[in-house]
Amino acid sequence: MIKNRYAQMAAYVIAFIAVWNLCELIAGTFITHSGYIFTWADNIAKPLGLAVVIGIILYVLPGSGRK
Repeated sequence: MIKNRYAQMAAYVIAFIAVWNLCELIAGTFITHSGYIFTWADNIAKPLGLAVVIGIILYVLPGSGRK
């Protein structure tokens, strides 16, 4: 287990972006049949912003459920 809060948050952000893109790939290929189109704004910037906000709430703020 990672003890450093900032390292935990960085791992969370990377995993969040990877899962986001995997879900986009699956949805674009199998559900909508539109294909996977990578754009920086939709596949990196949007999940990065969302992951950073959630990561700060979960890992960095005091009183986030950990001692």
